[in-house]
Amino acid sequence: RNHLGPLVFIAPELGKWSTVGGLGVMVDELTVMLAAMGAEVLVISPYYDKNRKGETGYLIRDGIKWSRNIHVAVGSETILVGVHEGTVRGVRYMFLHNCTFFPSPYNGGDALYQTQQLVLVGKGSLEALCAFGIVPGIVVTNDWFGGMVAAYAKRGFFGDIFKNTLFFHIVHNLDPSYEGRLYPNEGDLTQVHHLPRDYLIDPYWEKVCINPSRCALICSDQWGTVSPSYRSELLAGSSLSALLNKFPEPFATPNGIPVDERLETLTEKAGSSHDEAKGLLQTKYFKFHEPDLNIPLFSFVGRICEQKGVDLVVACVRDLIRVYNGRIQILCGGMANLTKYGDYIVDTYSYGVAQEMFKLRAEFPWSFYANPAEFFTDGPLVNLGSDFGVMPSRFEPGGIVQQEFFVAGTPVIAFKTGGLKDTVHEFDPVAATGNGFVFEHHNAQALMNSFQRAMAVYADPNMYGKLRQNARESVVDAQEVGWKWYTEFARLKGCVIAHKDRMQHELKRVEPELAAMKPVYRPPRVQPTPAAVFRWTHGANEVYVAGSWDGWSGRLRLSRGLGNKAHEWQLSLHVSPGTYAYKFIVDDVWVNAMDQPMANDEGGNMNNTITVHPPRIPQRAKRPPFRSPF
Repeated sequence: RNHLGPLVFIAPELGKWSTVGGLGVMVDELTVMLAAMGAEVLVISPYYDKNRKGETGYLIRDGIKWSRNIHVAVGSETILVGVHEGTVRGVRYMFLHNCTFFPSPYNGGDALYQTQQLVLVGKGSLEALCAFGIVPGIVVTNDWFGGMVAAYAKRGFFGDIFKNTLFFHIVHNLDPSYEGRLYPNEGDLTQVHHLPRDYLIDPYWEKVCINPSRCALICSDQWGTVSPSYRSELLAGSSLSALLNKFPEPFATPNGIPVDERLETLTEKAGSSHDEAKGLLQTKYFKFHEPDLNIPLFSFVGRICEQKGVDLVVACVRDLIRVYNGRIQILCGGMANLTKYGDYIVDTYSYGVAQEMFKLRAEFPWSFYANPAEFFTDGPLVNLGSDFGVMPSRFEPGGIVQQEFFVAGTPVIAFKTGGLKDTVHEFDPVAATGNGFVFEHHNAQALMNSFQRAMAVYADPNMYGKLRQNARESVVDAQEVGWKWYTEFARLKGCVIAHKDRMQHELKRVEPELAAMKPVYRPPRVQPTPAAVFRWTHGANEVYVAGSWDGWSGRLRLSRGLGNKAHEWQLSLHVSPGTYAYKFIVDDVWVNAMDQPMANDEGGNMNNTITVHPPRIPQRAKRPPFRSPF
């Protein structure tokens, strides 16, 4: 009964193989952490025809190989899907390969094509589990890409195989542009997905809109997200809030990073110190022959897209360079979507910001760097070498980039939204608390004010040193995050989990306290002394007893009974085991009780005698030997 069962994650992007944003990083690191804690973890993700470097066949390097083919019904067609399988860092992986439907992450297409893609992910993931005989305890879907999985399991497309499986949907981003909305040119495409129409289409919307996020929330048993503040925002203002609010206890915890692993990466790729890394950035990106560590360096790392709000940084560059007489540097690392078809620009925001970046780089090569045409690969160097990280995201459900800066001791300037609201806190120079600077109005002037507050603290080395210390201490470790997710999954299944490493870690943590504690004094166990009972039943005014237990040196008074026992006198005396001689002293006359044992002593004197035996101590039942559950 206390068995969680396999945890199966279904994700559109994953780790080093196909990560595009924070989702791929979060799922990769969370699953590895859960496996390290003892969970049985499996991840299902598409095997895209090419990775971000344009390589094919990239899975083989990690020992992930083709295992079998499965057939998946999509509408009236049957699609052949290759399943590539392997285990890395304790996590079992299944990658679904079909170059037509999985050429690259989030490759777009019309509503029909993307609906077919969603069906292939939903049915294909469950078909793969059946092919390998795996019945999950919990299936965890991530954002809209796996939105149909729970529906196909619960609508009987696979019989009752998944009747005891729970479905958990993680919301990484539920902005309307990230819900996965599809607008068919004709009809509602029910003939493709074969699910009830209202699972995917809200009948009260003016236009027919296929929404896989709606389907996931209708069919899942629980949902969660990547920060408490974002959960509150979704419950209050999402277009799907009516569905979100039907769950009594939606889960939320901030994202974290594996701190020890990141520190090793920083040392390996960025050097041993902040100053060393900063010098490398200045010589590599700002054409400095020798580093000038007195110039503050502000860095943005992320996609050049509207959500990330990097246009605010671009808007501030000229004013910052003017106000600080060129003694400031701004680095923007990330790619823009520069795709054009003739005069048609696919992403006007990304394209426009990129063009302005090219101009600024040409105009201020010693103060501004960006190359939005290339993938940026120096993230660790920027995390350690920057004086401030900049995150002007319009919305940020959780965020991982701030944690990447924090682990290197770099404070962050951020817009107060979502997960950034939970993790980035305004620095107070008086109390010396906080790990960065925040702005509450999403405009260039508010960001400019944050830059100026940061520059004022940077001018005071002691104060800036304290700010870096605060940033370093505020990083959220993925181990703690993983434990919270693991506990939530166990709660849903009614299980109790024991994390061996965590228990050993806690024991090590309290060992110094235990060693410093004074031992508690416990007196030795005293064996109970047996009682000798003396009775005189022949009437008297006063009765005493004297005996050999104290060498006849004293006399002890007996107590008189009450009522019809007034003629009886009695005394209980605790003495060591043995045989004793005694006499009663009745009304000042020494006498023997004729109804009690008597014997002569060595001097020939007749005395009563009493033998006191050792007490009988009941034996405790033997306990079975302790067996560790591990």
